[in-house]
Amino acid sequence: MNKIKYLIAVVFFIFILTISYSIAQSPKYFDVNINPSLVKITQDGTARFQITISNHLGTEDLFIFSLTDPYWSVMSTPASDYFTGMDIKSGQNKTTTLSLKPLARLGYGRYFIKLQIRAKKSGVIKETFLSIDVVEQVINYTPTITANLDMPDVIDPRIPTSIKVNIKNMNPAKVDNLKIKLKSNLIEKETEISLEPEEEKAVQFTIQLDPSLKPQEDTIVLTIEKGNKTLIKSQKDIKIAPYASIFKKDITHKIGFFESINIITLRNDGNSKKEQLFITEKNIFTRSIPRGDTKLINGKKYISWKISLDPQQETTITVIKDYRSIFFILLIIVIIIIAYYLLRSPIIITKSAKHIKTIEGGLREMTILLFLKNRRNYKIQTSVIEKVPKMIDISKHFDIGTIKPEKIYNYEKGTVILWKLDLEPGEERIISYKIRAKLAIVGSFGLNPTIVKYKIGNKEGKTYSNSIYIDLGEKKEESE
Repeated sequence: MNKIKYLIAVVFFIFILTISYSIAQSPKYFDVNINPSLVKITQDGTARFQITISNHLGTEDLFIFSLTDPYWSVMSTPASDYFTGMDIKSGQNKTTTLSLKPLARLGYGRYFIKLQIRAKKSGVIKETFLSIDVVEQVINYTPTITANLDMPDVIDPRIPTSIKVNIKNMNPAKVDNLKIKLKSNLIEKETEISLEPEEEKAVQFTIQLDPSLKPQEDTIVLTIEKGNKTLIKSQKDIKIAPYASIFKKDITHKIGFFESINIITLRNDGNSKKEQLFITEKNIFTRSIPRGDTKLINGKKYISWKISLDPQQETTITVIKDYRSIFFILLIIVIIIIAYYLLRSPIIITKSAKHIKTIEGGLREMTILLFLKNRRNYKIQTSVIEKVPKMIDISKHFDIGTIKPEKIYNYEKGTVILWKLDLEPGEERIISYKIRAKLAIVGSFGLNPTIVKYKIGNKEGKTYSNSIYIDLGEKKEESE
């Protein structure tokens, strides 16, 4: 068994030595990749190459660039990559940008610039070439055109009118297929021309308008295009023999429900567009369609409109004096009052306390008064329910003339006193009873509202009195 273990150990040791020897004898190298392989520049241009170095040397090393061609200047991004070198760990790669620019004006053609890269520690050197084509610069002239529109400001529609477009080619190159367009509400013309280098040309159009055309203003737009590109766009305002008159006014008066309506029709009987200010008096009940601006003239308020009408055009202004808002406000008030009287409780009940007696600063006893009144003109059956807390005893003695309760009974939170009364129309009744504290109550004390249930025919309802609240701190101490 020991021999087998010994044999395995020897085989493993020989395997490790073989692997180590193979690694030690493996070739040491680094790769250089240049992108792009060829760059085209003009005589004063700059060629830029991306240089990627992959380190397969088996150890970290510093890679130094060297370019000895005297006709080119070289820079790197970042600058330290060229001047101090690129530090790359084993098995990794790094990319930098080298920018080459001619130091003198070189002739056209292809140049191969020798680039040497040296690994400083290992001493491995690799040489490659950067290929640069110096080419002639091609100038593409963008068409540059000047133009102006020569035509009268006022056109007589009865006679032909000449329109001239003066156009000039500002470039030393020929321009073909120039489209010249004239367009307005009244005019639409188009033609196509060519211009020789730096040529000037006058393009003429003749227009004949309808002699019956009414005076108006118009804007004519000059557009010069080449292909889908607009080179020039300008415009000129023109007129066709204008004249105008004051607007004609017609008023129709109508009476509506709590409102007065004036329908005002304004019409331009002239043959040219006219703008005019129209005003009418205003008060708090005045509104208009369309809405106008409010102006104060000599202490009076007016509504004003700035009206602009084309020939034979008319517009309508409706002025309304609306008193319906007052009517509806009054109507709502009346409805609220009627609803209040119809929906309010037919029974009035108020609660108060008197004859409050205290001892040593605490509540001893007091008398509770309940005031009831029937607000209807018919008899009403009522049940008066008073709930008193547990800390209070109710006196079983009732004064002569005082309404005695129908029932007194206990419930989980205290005592209930029940009175049943039939109240005649407009009748008023007073119920009183005395309460006494089981223990002295100091500070403040309050009783919840009294409940009155009533029945009118088959309809049942309930109402509540006020609560009472007594601050015993404000009461003077009394002795028995």
